[in-house]
Amino acid sequence: MSSDNRNGVILFLSGLVALTLIGVGMSHMVRKQISWSGGKKSISEELSINARKLNDLRLEHMRMKTEIAEASSLRKQINSNIEKSHTNLALETVMIAQLKRRRSDQIRAIETMIQAYAEFRESYRKSAWRDAVGEKIDHIFLKTGQQLERVIIIAVTPTGLTVSHSQGNARIPFERLEKEYLERFQWDNLPAENAPQSDPLQTETPADEGQSPAVEEPKERNEDRAAKVNQLENAISAYRKDLISLESQYETAKKKNRYSDNRSVPGSLRTWEEQIKIVNQKLVRTNARLALAQEQLRQLLNSAP
Repeated sequence: MSSDNRNGVILFLSGLVALTLIGVGMSHMVRKQISWSGGKKSISEELSINARKLNDLRLEHMRMKTEIAEASSLRKQINSNIEKSHTNLALETVMIAQLKRRRSDQIRAIETMIQAYAEFRESYRKSAWRDAVGEKIDHIFLKTGQQLERVIIIAVTPTGLTVSHSQGNARIPFERLEKEYLERFQWDNLPAENAPQSDPLQTETPADEGQSPAVEEPKERNEDRAAKVNQLENAISAYRKDLISLESQYETAKKKNRYSDNRSVPGSLRTWEEQIKIVNQKLVRTNARLALAQEQLRQLLNSAP
């Protein structure tokens, strides 16, 4: 083989090797490009996902920021209401103390009035009973329909009148006398069990000349007195319970009138202000009844033998 042919073969083989290397390099570059293209797409998708997450976090942050602002405003309002409540509570405490003092003053005033009335009534009764002895009356009509003529009052007793009349002497229970005698002599209302069980008009034989018939004072049985005491004690206990209940109703009505959005009493056409007046009137009446029952019990215990 000539040198020219040998050089040609060498050149051909060199070109073939060069082409092969170029093909291998091109193939490697294509694979790298394909790999880089896939990575870029993956990175783009990841960036898109992260962007959506960031947007969601931003929206959540704004929502939480709004809720925090609302909670802060609500807290300020609650603190303001608490301060108002403390102020109102202080005022209510002062008012309650004043009302309790007024109530105590009223109770003492009522007790004083009852005591004064009882003393005046007792003084009047003694005077009226004493002055009536020897009084002459043309006739007395009884609720039973009977009539006594030419009556002279011999004595006034806790149970009625002892009189002489045209037909003799008699003891007349006050339940049988007309209203004018009841108002004049102010007899106490006896319980039904203590009412006289004898005839409405107990007629006696005429008294001896120059003598007045003996007047028997009523003797109250111990069991009757104990029953009356027990009745008064039960009444006093009931009045005290009523006072506690009424005081609670009074305070509730005051709070409702001040703070409640509903200005009327549920199930009623009355306003809370009207309810306060009604409950206050009940309180005054119950206090008066309690004081009267206590006074009656005191008198009954003091008159015990």
